[in-house]
Amino acid sequence: MSTPLAPRTVYRKTLAAILAVMILLTSYTPAARAAEASTGKLFIQVAAGLFYSVALRKDGTVWTWGRNIHGEMGTEKTPTKLWYPYPIRLQGLTDIVSISVDGIEGYQLAVKKDGTVWEWGKDPLDYGESVLPRQVKGLSGVKAVASYDHSALALLQDGTVVSWIRKSRDDMADVKPTRLAGLSNIASLTVNHAIARDGSLYTWPFKYDQPHNNWVTGEPFKLAGLTNIRKAVGSSEGGYAIDAKGQVWSWLIDSQASTASTAKMLAYRQKPTRVFSGYRVKDFAFGYKKAQLLTEDGALYSITASGKAYRTTGLPALQAFSAESYHTLALDREGHIWGWGANQWYETGSETSAPDGMVYKPVQVKPGVDVFVNGQLFSTIVPSIEAGGTAWLPIKLFAPAAGIRIDWLTPGGGYTLTKDDKTLTVQFIDGKLNLKLNGEQLNDPIISGLYRDSGTPAARWQTAPYQLLTYLGLQADWDAKTHELYVSK
Repeated sequence: MSTPLAPRTVYRKTLAAILAVMILLTSYTPAARAAEASTGKLFIQVAAGLFYSVALRKDGTVWTWGRNIHGEMGTEKTPTKLWYPYPIRLQGLTDIVSISVDGIEGYQLAVKKDGTVWEWGKDPLDYGESVLPRQVKGLSGVKAVASYDHSALALLQDGTVVSWIRKSRDDMADVKPTRLAGLSNIASLTVNHAIARDGSLYTWPFKYDQPHNNWVTGEPFKLAGLTNIRKAVGSSEGGYAIDAKGQVWSWLIDSQASTASTAKMLAYRQKPTRVFSGYRVKDFAFGYKKAQLLTEDGALYSITASGKAYRTTGLPALQAFSAESYHTLALDREGHIWGWGANQWYETGSETSAPDGMVYKPVQVKPGVDVFVNGQLFSTIVPSIEAGGTAWLPIKLFAPAAGIRIDWLTPGGGYTLTKDDKTLTVQFIDGKLNLKLNGEQLNDPIISGLYRDSGTPAARWQTAPYQLLTYLGLQADWDAKTHELYVSK
């Protein structure tokens, strides 16, 4: 819900519910926040794609959620999970320092600490298939990347910029990077802009390569009249830039004159003009029917077509945000993610929406859950999740990793979990949880309460609370502060 910018008892009846609330409350204490920060569980970058989301955690891992019908999330070669309402950790990506998302084409790039480049997402040549996270061979010494359609760009550590053509998932050959002429001493990069260390700004058109059926980068032009720039957004036909004073500048380019064969310099249709003069701006984004700006004091505003700004309420102070056509993600200064907007594919990170499929108030995205089995990270195509203050496991996929046999019961549903001489039966009879150990009835109010209070994720994802494992003789320790579950014999 937005407000205009001024000129300047419920009773809990079971022990399980009480415990869940206590756990949830302690997760927001200063000690819990410190634990999150010290273990790298907080996030440092967010990126909104078209109906999906990607985030980089401080520990160098990458997490994603939302739509996956085109394989944009990179979780399976042929997608069977078409959406993810909870963050899932991408396998094969570690020590990542930055990410770039082409939200329209469902293509992601990342830079690793060692300067290598990694890619994943929708296969450019095979509709509906996915490229799983893999290294882009032929590139090294990379500082930053930008993804666009079938092309990609990289800023090298020596300050130069190169581009290359994407390859399908089955093409493992090295890419052949081409240097963008005239660019040196570059400090930062986007798909359409490069900012030099002296604050000057460059842009370039994208030209259609008919023989290869692809868009490629054209010759860069320096944007005259813009100095001390630290951030730029937009396209080769116009955009917005933020200078060192937090001032925003807007311009339009005469694309026909600038890309003509005789053109020696960029031609403006509208020269750089100061806009939004009442704000010290840190970041800016515009898209389908909306524009947003983040001020240096951490406030986020939506801009109307008439240029009026309305502050987005319900958010703490922010360090960054990302907006795609239909939803927005925000990263607060502590490293938590907030989402709102269109949510038909759970791209905001909220499991619930209004009847029209929207999330109108910012909702904090659930943290990713890390599960370790006998000291080894457990990763699958279905995420472990946190709900009701505890960890839930995708039991069908988790069981084999823990040496458990799972058998599905028909008719009536449910399943049995068998390990060594113990068999646990899990069923719902007349809407109530029915547990048996080696045929003997169990009465566990805590587990029953967890199923009752968190029935939605349990039903949708065939997940089970980790507490079931203790009946099979396994040691299971859940740390709600760091969102880690350790399972061992």
